[in-house]
Amino acid sequence: MERGTGDQGAGAAKPAPPSFRRTQRAADWEVRRPFAIEACVTRSVIQVTGASGAATFRDPSVIHHEHTLHMSVHRSAIAAAAFLLLAPSWASAQQRDAIEVLRPVRAEAGGQVFYGMPVGEFGDNVKQGWGLAGHGTYLIQDDGFLGLRVDVGFMNYGNERIRECLTQSCRVRVDVETSYNVFFVGFGPHLAVPTGAIRPYAGGQVGGSFFSTRSTVEGSDPNNNPFASSENFSSGTFALLGYGGIKIPVSTGRTPWAIDLGARFVSNGEADYLTKDSFIEQPSGPPVIIPNKTETNFWTFSLGVTVGIR
Repeated sequence: MERGTGDQGAGAAKPAPPSFRRTQRAADWEVRRPFAIEACVTRSVIQVTGASGAATFRDPSVIHHEHTLHMSVHRSAIAAAAFLLLAPSWASAQQRDAIEVLRPVRAEAGGQVFYGMPVGEFGDNVKQGWGLAGHGTYLIQDDGFLGLRVDVGFMNYGNERIRECLTQSCRVRVDVETSYNVFFVGFGPHLAVPTGAIRPYAGGQVGGSFFSTRSTVEGSDPNNNPFASSENFSSGTFALLGYGGIKIPVSTGRTPWAIDLGARFVSNGEADYLTKDSFIEQPSGPPVIIPNKTETNFWTFSLGVTVGIR
């Protein structure tokens, strides 16, 4: 290689730095050497060695590419770290939601309105009744197939309203309303199909029934409230109850509920009870009451709602 000539002393001019010219390809460089240098050209780096030292030059396009790659890797690392931090809490929330949806129903509660149909000797004296009932069920098994259920309810099987004189002169008249009711309660095992679009259930119970006849007195004005009442008659009896029905789920979420269609048979055996014909009015003094003593069995056909408790 050629070397420049001249005085190498203290006053001599410093050699000119090498100049470069870039060709069409990004990493191909030509080195124009005004004096003796050695050049090593690679794809992305040029190393020039001369008399006064060595210098390294990098392709600007490669530097930009490496900077972009570095930023991309940096952002990917941040995203990965954020995912690792948030993934456990997100997975925990998803698992918690799944547990809430799948957690079995541990108890049920509900209420119904029903039509009462007396049968047998009771049906000879009483034509029909209407009532309300409520129930609560504790589910023993997680699958909801077996439980213990309690039912309470009452049925009104007659009402009578008559107008009486409040005083002997009959200047003040009042309405006397008499209500004929039977209350019942039962407790026993409960079997049910816990899944499906239609969920049948059935059960048997032991309990009792309580018959009550009560009269109230109120003014003849419809807006007047009762101001006196008395119980005319009451009696109780042992009862066996059997029921069955279907539940139609409306919601199966955190608080599931369903429409409840059911039937119940209440077997009371013989009991004393009153009807409208049990009162024999007297010209003076209170009426004579003659109770009926027959079997007092009846059916109920109900429509209601049942709510699940998780």
